[in-house]
Amino acid sequence: MIRWGVTVAAAGLALGVAARSLDLLPPPFMWELAGLVSSVGSWGLFAVVIGFVATSRKRAAIGAATGLAAASLIYYALSFASGRWQTQFSEAFSDMPDPAVGLGVLLRSLALWLAASLVGGPVLGLVGRSIRRATPQASALVAAGATLLLSASAAVRMWTYSTFETRSVLEIITVVIGMTFLALYAFAKRGTFSPSTSTVSSNIAAGRTHSPNSP
Repeated sequence: MIRWGVTVAAAGLALGVAARSLDLLPPPFMWELAGLVSSVGSWGLFAVVIGFVATSRKRAAIGAATGLAAASLIYYALSFASGRWQTQFSEAFSDMPDPAVGLGVLLRSLALWLAASLVGGPVLGLVGRSIRRATPQASALVAAGATLLLSASAAVRMWTYSTFETRSVLEIITVVIGMTFLALYAFAKRGTFSPSTSTVSSNIAAGRTHSPNSP
C-alpha cells in the first residue's frame, strides 16, 4: 500500500507541475491548452485512471484522493512560490495591488481543491474501478455517465459564453478520448464471450458436436 501511495502521489505531483507550467506560457496558449491538463475534466479523468489501474476498491479510493491532493498541493505551492498572488487587486482599491487579497484567494482555492480531492477523489476512483471490473453493460453505462459528468463544466462554460472556446473543446475531447480508451481496454481484457459460449466453441473445434448420450 505504501508503494502504491508513493506512486499515485508522484503521478499527482507530475500533473500539478504540468498544470502549473501552462500558466507560464504566454497568452492565449496558457488558457487554450488548459483543457488538456489544468481543468476539472482532465483532473477528474486522472482520478478515474488511478481507480482503473488499482487492484482493489480500497486502493482505488485512497489512490485517487491521494493523487488529486498531491496535484493540488504542488500546484498551489508553485503558485505561491511564483509570487503572482501579490499582484491581486483589492475590491476597495482596484488601482492598488493587495497581497492579502491574493493570498486569501490562493488559500481558498487550495482548500476547495483539497476538499474536492478528498470527497470526489474516492468516488471517481471507484468509478474507474467499476469500469474495469463490472459487466460490459454496467461498464458502458458507468463510462458514459462519467464522461458526461467530467465534461459538464466545459459544456456549461461554452453554454454560458455562447462560444466554442478552444479550452472547453480540448477539455471535452480529452475526457471523451480518455474514457473511451478505458472502456475499450476493459472490454478487450475482459473478452466478449461468456464461459458457456467459450465452452461451446471449444467443443465445436474439437469435433464434439453431439451430447454424450447421442448415438
